Amino acid sequence: GSELISPDPLPPGTVYTVGEKEEGQALIRIECKAMSGNGKLKITGTNKTDIKNEVKTARNYIKANSKRMLPENKSFDGIDLHIQLSPLLGGELGGSFGIAALVSILSAMFDQSLIEGLAVLGDLSIGGVVGKVQNLADKVQLLSENGAKSVFLPLENSKDIPNIPQGLLSDTDPKFYDEPQKAFTKALLNG
Repeated sequence: GSELISPDPLPPGTVYTVGEKEEGQALIRIECKAMSGNGKLKITGTNKTDIKNEVKTARNYIKANSKRMLPENKSFDGIDLHIQLSPLLGGELGGSFGIAALVSILSAMFDQSLIEGLAVLGDLSIGGVVGKVQNLADKVQLLSENGAKSVFLPLENSKDIPNIPQGLLSDTDPKFYDEPQKAFTKALLNG
């Protein structure tokens, strides 16, 4: 397959995911930069409100849980976030990628690189509920064909693994998380 997903460790703030849309799915690169500022959030790459809301939900969840999720010396008040969403395959962006947005934001705020070939799947509610991934086999295939080495999945999807062709699993290792923050801590390059 082609290597749209970098085989090298990912720079802080960069995560790959698959967005769900009416006509299939889209391979998406999320890049987040954290800069000193006054708490602004800039989202580029889409003008769709529902897609922007996924990023806002991730940010608001971190904000609501900042005491346990952020380094002691960081808060959103002194940081501006710029998040770029880039569809690499599949045309337009699709939704249901809240956990990937959360991992991207935390990685940028901690200034921590993430493991090579990382893709993160799963939706996120404002209360921190992790949403099960639909059409999992299709998403893992799209990721595997484009260079993903590890795919992070909600624990609830573990029962769907037998439905994924074995050949895909030899190239792409599924890893499970049961809460949003664990998706980030497991993804750290030196985690």
